[in-house]
Amino acid sequence: RRGALWAAAAALVAGSVGARASLAVEGAERIMDLTTQNVYITTVLKVANHGGEPVSAVSLCQEAEAAASRAVLEVDEGDSGPTGQGATQALQVSGPAPGAPQGFSCVSAALASPLAPEGRTTVEVYEVFSHRLRPFPVATEQDAPNRVVFEGLLKVPSAYPVAQQTTTVKLPAGEVLSMTEAEPFKYTYSEQDPKPLLEYGPYGPTGAFAAEPMRLHFDSDQPFATLVRLEREVTLGHWQGISVREDFTLVNQASNHTGAFQRHKTWITSGGNKKALQSLMLVLPPRAQDLLYKDDLGNISTSAVQRSHEGTILSLVPRYPLMGGWKAKFMVGHSVPLRAQVKSSGATHVAKVPLVPRILPKSVMTVDEAEVRIVLPEMATLNEVRGLEGEWEQSREKKWSYFDTVGREVLVFRARNLVGDHIGQMVEVTYTFSPTLLLKEPLMVLAAVLAVVLVAKLCSAVDLPLVLDDEWRGRKDAARARTHGRRVAVVASKRAQELKALDRVLARLMQGACSVEEARRAGAKAEGALSELLGELEGAAAALGGGGAPGAA
Repeated sequence: RRGALWAAAAALVAGSVGARASLAVEGAERIMDLTTQNVYITTVLKVANHGGEPVSAVSLCQEAEAAASRAVLEVDEGDSGPTGQGATQALQVSGPAPGAPQGFSCVSAALASPLAPEGRTTVEVYEVFSHRLRPFPVATEQDAPNRVVFEGLLKVPSAYPVAQQTTTVKLPAGEVLSMTEAEPFKYTYSEQDPKPLLEYGPYGPTGAFAAEPMRLHFDSDQPFATLVRLEREVTLGHWQGISVREDFTLVNQASNHTGAFQRHKTWITSGGNKKALQSLMLVLPPRAQDLLYKDDLGNISTSAVQRSHEGTILSLVPRYPLMGGWKAKFMVGHSVPLRAQVKSSGATHVAKVPLVPRILPKSVMTVDEAEVRIVLPEMATLNEVRGLEGEWEQSREKKWSYFDTVGREVLVFRARNLVGDHIGQMVEVTYTFSPTLLLKEPLMVLAAVLAVVLVAKLCSAVDLPLVLDDEWRGRKDAARARTHGRRVAVVASKRAQELKALDRVLARLMQGACSVEEARRAGAKAEGALSELLGELEGAAAALGGGGAPGAA
């Protein structure tokens, strides 16, 4: 079995080496855009097959160090032309490709159809790199401009021989302190267009994996806004809608500030003051509401909101300008109606959630580490997750919130090295949630209210002191005495009524209004009632602790 694996690996390497021996690049045009904190490189390769067998894939190479910081790699087959409107077809990239020498990293792009012998095709490669511009000097004073160094390859990194090639480098406005000059070479600068332009080539035949270095040292007097960590939590709620919380850790990675700091100088957009990070523009959904912008100290009022055709634009102004090396942590929150991002059909719901916030302009955004959490409703069942692209890692967790009994399922997505080109990535989450489960929380609230009322009634009816002291015993004795006193008063009142009735019978007998027999029966009845009342009176007197004769009372 091990021998079969070695044989398969050897065949793969041999096929790759054979393809490299038969392919050649007849022309290469490379454009390097260094005008922002991220490096954008577009390379157009005219590939020809000079071998005797069709070739189904091409190898695309880059410096190993540069490949480690590459955030975007897109490969198309076809010629888009100067306007970029030509017909092209996206190619599937896999890697790493075997056989790359030390210092290089290669991937393989499958062609739309095998390239026949003596056939030719055009391959366009679009790459975005982060952290390729290194501030130099590392630390500067407030008035000094931000200067950076770019180190790369003078020739197009290629796994195949290149017959002819050119490289164009776009630089930001400012001074170019030093540059690699390799004839033919042209440096263009004008007052009408203050952005320098470097043109290298055309160079003649070059072998594969040419490693001639290129070094540029120039002014890039602008902030390098980097989100070293972004935490985004999207909570799907069928009662309150969708709530979004975003925690930003923002760092200006321009040259570190040293020396004194004067705030009023940041208002002057000249000299080295351009490198201070003053604000960011965050685009929220058009129906965003309940906006929140705060940090550890509380609400940040230095912000503005406006509505436009692009959405709700929130201007994030930190409490203080971020000089080079300075950091700020803050939180942005908002909510949107459920129907804005969730489509429902019965108990099945499909949520389309953006993974990366939209920051303008997109060329100024770099995210070192991102974590996106999508919180499903409690008791919802996850069915499917679609649309996840790139190097996103997926996991699941549990979260408990108010009135939760079994917890909510949380989808966690993590990624590194994101740039503005990742804006617009959406993940589609399909889950099942029955509408009848919406009654759970109101019923729990009703049950809680009823329980509170019941407990309050029980507490008011039962006297449960914490300490049985003399004062409490005195209160209990006084309450008992009042109860028995009311009982004695009732018995005495009944006794008085019976005696008055007996007096009325005697008076009628003396007047001859009734017979002796009737008077005797009335007397016997009164005697029985009085005897019964006497017993009750004795019991009440005993409870009160009295020892006197009740009859005398």
